[in-house]
Amino acid sequence: MKKLSIISLFLAAILLFAACAESTQAESAEPSQSEIKTEEPEQPTLRLLKTGDYSNGSGNANGYYGISYFEDNTIAGWRMDFETMQQTRLCTVPNCAHTGDTCGALPSKYDARADNLILADTDRLYWIFGYGEKAKKHIEVSDLDGANRHTVYTFEENEFPTGRIMATDGENIYLHIVTESEAAKDRNPREIVKINLETKETLWRYSLDNYYDSFIDVWDNKIIIESSYVPKTAPVQPEFKKYHGVQNFSEFEPYLCKKFTAISPNGDSKTLFDMGNVKLAGRFSNGFVYELEGKQLYKTDVKVGEKTKLSELPDAPDLQIAAVWDDHVIASSYYDPEATRRLFIVDENGTVTESKLYRAFKGEQDVILPICETADDFLVPLDDLPVKRTLIGTGGAPYEIIGSHVNYALINKQKYFNGEADYREITLLPQDMM
Repeated sequence: MKKLSIISLFLAAILLFAACAESTQAESAEPSQSEIKTEEPEQPTLRLLKTGDYSNGSGNANGYYGISYFEDNTIAGWRMDFETMQQTRLCTVPNCAHTGDTCGALPSKYDARADNLILADTDRLYWIFGYGEKAKKHIEVSDLDGANRHTVYTFEENEFPTGRIMATDGENIYLHIVTESEAAKDRNPREIVKINLETKETLWRYSLDNYYDSFIDVWDNKIIIESSYVPKTAPVQPEFKKYHGVQNFSEFEPYLCKKFTAISPNGDSKTLFDMGNVKLAGRFSNGFVYELEGKQLYKTDVKVGEKTKLSELPDAPDLQIAAVWDDHVIASSYYDPEATRRLFIVDENGTVTESKLYRAFKGEQDVILPICETADDFLVPLDDLPVKRTLIGTGGAPYEIIGSHVNYALINKQKYFNGEADYREITLLPQDMM
């Protein structure tokens, strides 16, 4: 019995020790307060909305949208539907005559002009009224068919939007605006502003330093700013800081530098890539900066700063990068009255193809450049023909303007890159595309 008692006590001690050890391990497994990491709040996803590089309209995967004059001298918003291949006015009013305040495409009370903009999002349209209006400059939102249009933001009297680009996350918009100020004389402040669509509150403002700083893209969920600057050590630096687009720009060119800045949705910013002193501005696309130095085409990965030669282009006068689509660089020779303009397409491997796709442009032969894309196709302008129009001024007197009528078509992306002229034309309303 005594032996059994001793054994029992021994086993109890072992069990007690094991329980204490387990408790100690459990306590030590719990992280201390200093080890607990608080997660950063998730940033909203930015989407880029912009007009085409060579057009006044804006597209999404389903259509292309814009504002222009029609043959009856009215101005209206319209949509080219990529499924029906038809163009229609952005009006859902039954049996509408498309005149007066009842028309949903563009009420006349706004005294709008054809150089106002429609920027297409995935599920809505932003109507940017910043020009030629009796009413205050403002932004309206509508459904993709133009229905349910309403004002979401009104600019201050001395504010106006600049450029043909903005970003949105669905709840906020990010705009490039200029504030006119007599105190600033010609150096009116330029800013990127974040505006909440529900509260109309301006959440932050990001000041741009120089006249030529521009909102150019959205990448890696950040707004990309292209900046021109002159180093502080340059003798013309004080003059450049005052520059507002009137003086002779050539005095700055030997010292001019370029850089790209990334702004997050919460307003934080950092220099993404500084190109240093450059003669030609680089073209930013999808995290790369493309540069032409003579005939040599270079590509720089902005995340690592690695610059590599992508290709060498054929001889052509005044080569410039016209666009970058789907990692294909489109370079063109500049307008030369003595020679046909040439277009070169460079794929991601550096292979160069000269495009033979041309169109009539105001009586001349010109190259064809995409203005909008879907998953598989590009929207391209075809013939651009001059048209003389007679309009009625505000005092009732007629006056003439020269506009242009443009035909449009879809073309498969690979066929465009290969130079195959296989167009599917869109049936347009009778109008002049201004």
